[in-house]
Amino acid sequence: TAVLENELPMDTLALDMIFYIHKNLQSISLPDLAARYGYSEAHCSRLLKQATGYTYVELVRSVRIKQAATLLSDTDLSITDIGFSVGYENTETFIRAFKKEFHITPSQFRAHPIISADTLQTSDVICPGALASSFSSVLPATDLPH
Repeated sequence: TAVLENELPMDTLALDMIFYIHKNLQSISLPDLAARYGYSEAHCSRLLKQATGYTYVELVRSVRIKQAATLLSDTDLSITDIGFSVGYENTETFIRAFKKEFHITPSQFRAHPIISADTLQTSDVICPGALASSFSSVLPATDLPH
């Protein structure tokens, strides 16, 4: 069901989009997001950029990589399985994206984690940029999508 434009204020709409991205991380696409909310792809991208400071692609990549870091720290899943679970169909692409974010490979990270699930902030995982300050008081860690 599409969410109509006038139903939610922009910040709330952007936050809802971010939650939707989290819930559909493995298969999210900009066309799917646009269809879900009844906007053009360009308008969805603009809303996310205005609210978070990140483009759609940057936001999804950041959420995927930080979720992967949590899985690397907290599970024994293989790197391939972690990459797949956060939406990467190709292990090499996942490794490149991870290394671009953290400057180390997933294997190196697992051996010597530079962050853990406990140190990831709500603002890092769910509301990068401008939304973080707006919603930090209303988003306890227990409300993060998993």
